[in-house]
Amino acid sequence: MPEGSSTQDLYNTQLLKRYVADNVIKWYEYATSPNGHGREVDNGGLLIVIGCDKVPSWGIATFSNKTRREESLEFIGNDGVSGSKTYQWYCRGTGIGRTGPHVEDMHDLRREPNVSLRNQCVFVRTMEVTLSDKIWKESIACQVPAGGEGIPDSLRYQTH
Repeated sequence: MPEGSSTQDLYNTQLLKRYVADNVIKWYEYATSPNGHGREVDNGGLLIVIGCDKVPSWGIATFSNKTRREESLEFIGNDGVSGSKTYQWYCRGTGIGRTGPHVEDMHDLRREPNVSLRNQCVFVRTMEVTLSDKIWKESIACQVPAGGEGIPDSLRYQTH
């Protein structure tokens, strides 16, 4: 994340938790029913996005040093089109790198030529919603494989 990031989070989750409690059974039923999406979703498999980090550009790289020879990855910035900055990896050895976004993918989104858009989502924070074993078995489990053993008889919220 060479140009920094912006963070957006939902801080007051109380209203959201009430809304989820009122609707989560319907969501699981829709996701798992043959008339809906027909997905195999385990209990706790539906996640609510409550935050994200966005960047104007990013780079990721990996390498494996099985041969024990010297290897390096260097992240290089280039002057880009329309005032945006582009990046590339210089790899010596078996390194593999990717960068984004590609300039052509961003061209039609720019309203001002010299402004970087922070529209590349690189991290999300989620709230996992798990039904009680009883509700899961009565409402959903007949449609999907059983899951969620050991979950208390209430909704459980867990953020990631």
